[in-house]
Amino acid sequence: GFNGASRGWSEGAALRGNVDGFKYRFSASHSDQGNVHTPDGELDNTNFRQTDVAGFLSYDFSDHFTVGAGIDYYKGAFNSTAMEYVNDPNSDFFVRVPKWNRTKYYTFAELKDVNEYLTRVRFDAYYQKSEKDMRNYVNLADSAMPFIVDNYANNITRSKGFSLQTDWQLGDSHFLVTGYEL
Repeated sequence: GFNGASRGWSEGAALRGNVDGFKYRFSASHSDQGNVHTPDGELDNTNFRQTDVAGFLSYDFSDHFTVGAGIDYYKGAFNSTAMEYVNDPNSDFFVRVPKWNRTKYYTFAELKDVNEYLTRVRFDAYYQKSEKDMRNYVNLADSAMPFIVDNYANNITRSKGFSLQTDWQLGDSHFLVTGYEL
């Protein structure tokens, strides 16, 4: 696809299917957008670029038991500014994120129709790493309460977790979902 306002391109593809109990899903996309063009001219510091890649694979051991795993990857960079910004690279407001990367690995196991009351038990676990560099600049020097904020962030966040969920059918029209998440 082509975006005329930012004179940028976006591409994407996906493949999914089911073969002999294996379910798979693979996708990738990329977008590279320049600065936004308006009737008043080009709006500097409004460009962005991002890439997404994802893969998933599961296997149905039976109609009642499935396991699977996947990976999600994101790489991006963007700039943002106030919409009234015209041609001043030292604008009163801007955000620059030259690096934002995230990788997530996950897995699950699901048991269905255990008995007439317990209709599903599902376990999920994940690990994720996110890296971001960012500069945020706000200058209200000409306001009634003048101040300037010019902060930088360079961080790496790692997180992991799991959840366990059970679905219960209690009669024809009553359901109970219980679980634990960490």
